[in-house]
Amino acid sequence: MRQLGAGLNAISELKEATPKEKSHLSDEILMFLVINTASLQIIPTNIIAIRSSLGSKNPGGIIMGVWFSSIITFAFITIMTKIYLKIRKESG
Repeated sequence: MRQLGAGLNAISELKEATPKEKSHLSDEILMFLVINTASLQIIPTNIIAIRSSLGSKNPGGIIMGVWFSSIITFAFITIMTKIYLKIRKESG
């Protein structure tokens, strides 16, 4: 098997562990994709570097805002995915 990224390897293993239709994503794979897409930012190095290069006096001053928005986004998307999975399970 060729070398894949860690995320693709995880999805491959999840697919093997859940033998369902190939066109249907399992709950675990869907939740993995959602969490991966939410991308919690611990230290937003790219934005800090851009702000620093543009002469910002406090390039790291955005960290609290980034943390807040990351946590809110992560919580919202996780809750919405759980609701979706529950509706999908109930509808068959």
